[in-house]
Amino acid sequence: DDVTALADKYILGLMNGLKKPASRKNNCNTLMHLQGYFKKDLSSVEKQEMREAIDEYSDGLVPLYVPLTLLKHHLKVHPNEYLEKQVFFNPYP
Repeated sequence: DDVTALADKYILGLMNGLKKPASRKNNCNTLMHLQGYFKKDLSSVEKQEMREAIDEYSDGLVPLYVPLTLLKHHLKVHPNEYLEKQVFFNPYP
């Protein structure tokens, strides 16, 4: 039936998506994209600090949670309903 076919298609798509783990490069791209949402809200010092955290993550010097925590801080200070809904900030239920 249609529900079974739809469920099979959904599961296949999900499994194909899970085959490719997130890469450092893709995470950096996402972090920089998210940082762009704060371009009018952050001072030049805050922007530089965020960029340095992303660069340090990119270079393997710090784990992902370092720039992610900094972005979460800015999100609390400068709320954005769209960003608050993004799974990237809270990937685990």
